[in-house]
Amino acid sequence: MGDPTDTERWLGPVTAFDEMAELELAGREGWHTVEAGMLAHRVVLTDTRWEHRRILWRGSLAAEQAAGWQVGCRAFPWIYLVRDTGIRVER
Repeated sequence: MGDPTDTERWLGPVTAFDEMAELELAGREGWHTVEAGMLAHRVVLTDTRWEHRRILWRGSLAAEQAAGWQVGCRAFPWIYLVRDTGIRVER
């Protein structure tokens, strides 16, 4: 699944039952999802905390985008949304 760097890695193994809790923890540390693979998420590191949401695949995301969410990745039947909180991560 590609070589990780200091600012990119694979988070997993995770399942539909525990991935949101794992993404929440990762988001607090500045990681956010950019790709979903088999039992894993590719996440990248920033200086700010991130929120994650998982919704069912559908047409319009206008309401979510108006609330500041952006598509982190799509993995049918899910869309993983991410939102930068603007809160800096202390390292």
